[in-house]
Amino acid sequence: AVEDGTPVRWQYVICRWGSEGSDGAKIGGIGSAISFLQQPKAFLVVIVLPLILFFLYQLYVFIKAFIGVKNSGKRQITAADEELIRQRAIEEYIRLQAEKEKEAAKGPSGEAEDKKEEVKEAESPDDSVSDGNSDNGKSE
Repeated sequence: AVEDGTPVRWQYVICRWGSEGSDGAKIGGIGSAISFLQQPKAFLVVIVLPLILFFLYQLYVFIKAFIGVKNSGKRQITAADEELIRQRAIEEYIRLQAEKEKEAAKGPSGEAEDKKEEVKEAESPDDSVSDGNSDNGKSE
């Protein structure tokens, strides 16, 4: 029987409050917290918004990990590598400019002299080594 005297069958008893002879323990503030969460705006702020933020954070972590795995095989260029590449490009440019200036200074007659020297070197390679001065006073 309940306090008002209405009989209750055992099939309808869901749970019992406390133990026999005691009225149980009461936690203060739980009822007002549940009432607060039942309001739509409070439910959005307390439950839905944190879930959305957590989902976005996990999405960010997933994308970051995916990109990390995707780029793991690729070599990253460091600042030192960039400087080395830049230095090599400058050296190559300077070397090409020097070659162009030499070709422009030689002109058409310079090419003929180069061919003659190549023929001489091909005919007698030992003479140029033993002589030590095969250009005969020519300057570049």
